[in-house]
Amino acid sequence: MPGGRYDRIGEVFGRSRFATGFTADLVAISRRGTAATEASGGIFAPASTNPDYWQVIQALRSQGERVVMALAGQTSADDDQQCDRVLVEQAGRFQIKPN
Repeated sequence: MPGGRYDRIGEVFGRSRFATGFTADLVAISRRGTAATEASGGIFAPASTNPDYWQVIQALRSQGERVVMALAGQTSADDDQQCDRVLVEQAGRFQIKPN
């Protein structure tokens, strides 16, 4: 695998420095991340202006839930976000419902 020490890198440009390198198998990392999300499911959290919104999300995460917050303009979870539930706000209260 590539990586290791690169002594005096940049010397040809007038500034000798020490450096190190490494490699990562992004395909293998991606597969591990996908397997973890598929097993756990998640909660999609649409945008909200409720001041308690962030506290609700933090409480869910502290209970071990995976909460995916919406991006600007996003109205539903993307397929690759693996959300099987949605956080719904009704009358100022939050509930989790099946997606």
